[in-house]
Amino acid sequence: GNVLIRPSFGPLPAVISDLALSRSINSSVDQKNGSYGVIPFMAPELFQGGQHSKATDVYAVGIIMWELWTGEQPFSEYDHDRLLCCKIVQGLRPPVDKGIPDFWAKLMQRCWDGDPAKRPSAGEIDYEVLFGWKDFHDVGLAPEIQAQADAARQYRANHPQPTKEKHQ
Repeated sequence: GNVLIRPSFGPLPAVISDLALSRSINSSVDQKNGSYGVIPFMAPELFQGGQHSKATDVYAVGIIMWELWTGEQPFSEYDHDRLLCCKIVQGLRPPVDKGIPDFWAKLMQRCWDGDPAKRPSAGEIDYEVLFGWKDFHDVGLAPEIQAQADAARQYRANHPQPTKEKHQ
C-alpha cells in the first residue's frame, strides 16, 4: 500500500508514499512505455498516455480520502478492466453522498478533478487537512464541522451500503 502508518511521523501518524513509482516488474526504472497501478487510483490522463506527475498523485490522494471516509473500496461494483478505465476518463468518480461532510467532499473533489491543472498542490492539501482544523476551531466553526461529521455518521447508520453487484 501507499499509506504508511508509524507513530514517529508526528501529529499525523500516516503519510502517503510516492504513488508514481509503480511499474512493470519486468521493466527497468528508466522505462516509460506504459502506466501501471491500481485502476481506481489512477488519474484519467494516465489512461490517455499521460505521464505520472504530482497531479496524478493528488488524484490518487482524492480517491484515498474517499476510501478513508467511507470505508469502502472505490469502484468495487465494477470489474477493473478497460471499461472502467474508459468510464474514469469520461468522468466516473466514487459517489459523494450525504455521508461525507462538505469540507471533506470539496477537497476530495478538487483532488480528483478531471483537469490536472485544477487539482490542489500537496501544500494546499496539507494546509486544508492539518491547519484547516485549527482555523475552523479558532474562528468558531469547529461545531459546524462536528455537526457535518455527526450528520454523516447518522446518514451512514440509516442508509445501508449498496449491493456490490458488478457492472458489465
